[in-house]
Amino acid sequence: MAEAVAFKPISGYDEEVAKTYVNKKDYFPSYYEWLSTKGQLINKIASTPAGGTTTIYSVPEDYILFITSAYLSLSAGVGGDGNSDISIAGNVATVLNCVCATSNNNSLVINFSIPLKIYGADVIKTGGNINNSSGVAGISGFLVKKDLIYG
Repeated sequence: MAEAVAFKPISGYDEEVAKTYVNKKDYFPSYYEWLSTKGQLINKIASTPAGGTTTIYSVPEDYILFITSAYLSLSAGVGGDGNSDISIAGNVATVLNCVCATSNNNSLVINFSIPLKIYGADVIKTGGNINNSSGVAGISGFLVKKDLIYG
């Protein structure tokens, strides 16, 4: 009966491999891998006021905040309605806006595939025009020291 050979090494192969220098490729972490190892996770929530604004988070001066997700939830009672939003630096940019009609609930969540970059000293606020309603707003992201980014 004949025997089958599953693996037969090539003669001289080991010597050729030993002479060859193999370059190790540099590893580049993904955006989220880098943020999660270099940054501090931030999860902040605030109630949406019946008028005016409430601060969700103030970014420290020597840091940058990368917002990875934001959410708004608004609930209107009988005869109530309103709208609510999350804005940056006094309505310079609106991240999310939620509208709710009488006796209704509405929730919005957004996950950013490329995080929003918010600079130090900027303020993230929630506000709206709410009548017989209640709401909550929140953000999640990573806080990174500027020195790690700009050197």
